[in-house]
Amino acid sequence: MNTAADSGQIAEQLRRRQDRIRELELIARDQRHDSATPDRQVGATVDGTGRLVDLTISDAALRTPHPGRLGDHLVHVIREARRAAAETTRTQLATILPGFHAAEGGR
Repeated sequence: MNTAADSGQIAEQLRRRQDRIRELELIARDQRHDSATPDRQVGATVDGTGRLVDLTISDAALRTPHPGRLGDHLVHVIREARRAAAETTRTQLATILPGFHAAEGGR
């Protein structure tokens, strides 16, 4: 057993995985995940990292007789878009980090 060679191989594997994670992050920045209320009056788009990139609020949603619901709708659509982004990211990470999905509870 050659400890130096083993250490070198492990270091190289880690470097390749880090490179792949960086690649996935760049890909994630270009991905888009959308969510909207059933009536499509409120919508959100996030990138693959979960960063909010677009928010849509129709005039009808602004003129509703229940303006207090708008905040709830915004929170809901942003959360759902981010959930979709996170699921995609977990799936992609699991391809390079075996067991990652299981460690996260398989969510």
